[in-house]
Amino acid sequence: MRIKEPQEIIARTYRNKDATRGEIGTFVWMVEEVGELSRALRRGDQDSLEEEFADVMAWLFSLASLRGVDAE
Repeated sequence: MRIKEPQEIIARTYRNKDATRGEIGTFVWMVEEVGELSRALRRGDQDSLEEEFADVMAWLFSLASLRGVDAE
């Protein structure tokens, strides 16, 4: 799979919510997810790590799409 594919899926799924939330709101949510990833890393919780890595990537794709950036 190429990075472009999940970015397009995220954009199609969340474009309206992301646009309503705006760039700053989307960025704030991404930062919150980075914090959750940090906690999972410190705890060594593998199940949480997998979930939090995916969340951070999804929010990063959302933010990139809002700005017209191809993450690939």
